[in-house]
Amino acid sequence: MISEFLERHLSTPFPVGAKDIHVLNADLEMLDADVVGLAESYLEHGKLTAEQRRILEGCVADLREVVRELPEGMRDYFARLHALGVAVLNRLPARGPVA
Repeated sequence: MISEFLERHLSTPFPVGAKDIHVLNADLEMLDADVVGLAESYLEHGKLTAEQRRILEGCVADLREVVRELPEGMRDYFARLHALGVAVLNRLPARGPVA
């Protein structure tokens, strides 16, 4: 499922004009690069480090907010990116209790 999400996302061009939009102080190009890179790392290694997981969780949280604020023509692209991040997080083991 993650590989299909990633493949579909990578086959769609980055939306024209998205590089110049900064919604809620989020850099859309960096969010895209981070989520794609972390999904690729998960597929290659079958896991993420604690730091990678923290970054992905932050990206997913940012995307949840950003998607609502984007022009309609860009929402599908970033909603799909959000779904990719969520799919990876859902495959990771649950965190244990914090000591």
